[in-house]
Amino acid sequence: MLNMDEIKKIIDDCSYTGGNWATEWQNTHIEMTSPTDFDNTEPNGGEWYQCSPAHTQPLNGNLKAYAAWYLFARLAGWNGN
Repeated sequence: MLNMDEIKKIIDDCSYTGGNWATEWQNTHIEMTSPTDFDNTEPNGGEWYQCSPAHTQPLNGNLKAYAAWYLFARLAGWNGN
């Protein structure tokens, strides 16, 4: 179990020893620049979008947003297809 001092040291910016997995992934994937970004071949114009999540990287914010929308849709009756 973590004590309060250990909890205060936790940084959720996606860093690990030697790098940051989120920024590394973002640097090698297409950023969605607008909802009508037809310059890229991805269905939504890109594989991730810029946002300002608190205390973390945009990719982590994207993953949380996608998970929340998936959860809300399932709760509303969507069957997942």
